[in-house]
Amino acid sequence: MAWRPSRAVPCVAVLVALAASALALLPRLKKRRFRAALSAAQAQESTWAGNALLSNISGVPTVPFITSRRIRELADGTFQHRPSDVWVVAYPKSGTSWVQAIVASLLGQRIDGVTPGHFERYCPWPERAAGGWIAATLDKLHAAPQPRCMKSHWPMRDHMALESRGKVIYVMRNVFDVAVSSFHHYNDFLNLWDRSSPWEEFFGKGTCALVSNRVLAELSRMHRTGALPSFSMEGACNHALARDLGP
Repeated sequence: MAWRPSRAVPCVAVLVALAASALALLPRLKKRRFRAALSAAQAQESTWAGNALLSNISGVPTVPFITSRRIRELADGTFQHRPSDVWVVAYPKSGTSWVQAIVASLLGQRIDGVTPGHFERYCPWPERAAGGWIAATLDKLHAAPQPRCMKSHWPMRDHMALESRGKVIYVMRNVFDVAVSSFHHYNDFLNLWDRSSPWEEFFGKGTCALVSNRVLAELSRMHRTGALPSFSMEGACNHALARDLGP
């Protein structure tokens, strides 16, 4: 008997094609949802002069998933600070993730990845109040076991100036490396809006001066806040971190 193709074969092929198309659309849909969440959060804030994609939170240029409400909650007692907390603080793109993983490991956390989702489990970013699934809720932060590892890009003021906030590790990196890394990261951010920025435009915003002025101001406060400076990518700092994070 001659073989005849089953009618099910075309159906299976169609289903496979539809599944492949759906998978291809997932990143685009995820990007659209994330962009919508950021736009909704930013609509409640003032925009930063000269850059409509950044919010102006208490005079600090921030990405849209940081909100003025969350900054207030971190400082007014709504968020429960603990003396055992360890904050990894840095200007963005200074090696924060590297030190987060080291500190969380020293505190006994299991490091199973370095994506935003992984970091939200073992060393979250409390200032990130918007952004859907990667947002840090106060309930999750309060439920985290002690000692908590948390990161911050906020200046040493507001909640970061509270004496009850625990230990602070301030991460520093060469300002030119920060500028280059920030350029690529900023373009990844702009990609959410299908835009890009040439190096000349980005560098013309005075990024290097912004970084150096911010870090110099933070260093001048360290003797009053008890922060532990850590230079990104210096392996020797691991021993100092282990010593200072001890009981």
